[in-house]
Amino acid sequence: MGVVPKRPNKPNQDAYFAIENFMDIRNAYLFGIMDGHGSFGKEASTLVKSVLPTYLADLKNEDDKDLFLGDPNFRASLIKVAYEKTNEALSSSNIDFLYSGTTSVTAFTHNSLLLCANVGDSRAVIGSLTPESKWKACQITTDHKPDLKEEYERILSFNGRVEPYRGKAMINIRF
Repeated sequence: MGVVPKRPNKPNQDAYFAIENFMDIRNAYLFGIMDGHGSFGKEASTLVKSVLPTYLADLKNEDDKDLFLGDPNFRASLIKVAYEKTNEALSSSNIDFLYSGTTSVTAFTHNSLLLCANVGDSRAVIGSLTPESKWKACQITTDHKPDLKEEYERILSFNGRVEPYRGKAMINIRF
């Protein structure tokens, strides 16, 4: 939880999951971190924590496990659908997410396969040891921030808008 000087008792709005043998695949791991924001950030991150792993594991049959591990297009499709269903779950909940929400970053690993997905400005990094025995961080996801040209244009392409929130120094995105 971050420190907010004027709100020393601010609740932690983060959530996470770590699942071993994900999708009943031996030595497969799924990790996720959600960073809630706004008045209902805790509710947003908790809801994503509870539904996203279920949607990611939504395989129709045993053969889909092999497809998931071996076919990049199948994986991309499954991950996209899982995040879309998670967004629908947030949208259809009773929680007022007008000025609240959560970011999410997930990582799936099995043997030499590493998959990452993120929404918002949560990022994944890999730490590697250099020949000089120093740790080096390498960012492996791209933040989705409206001040980045590509993200700004993506928002506009969906008829969204990016403008300052009046009264506070924050960015308000409306779709």
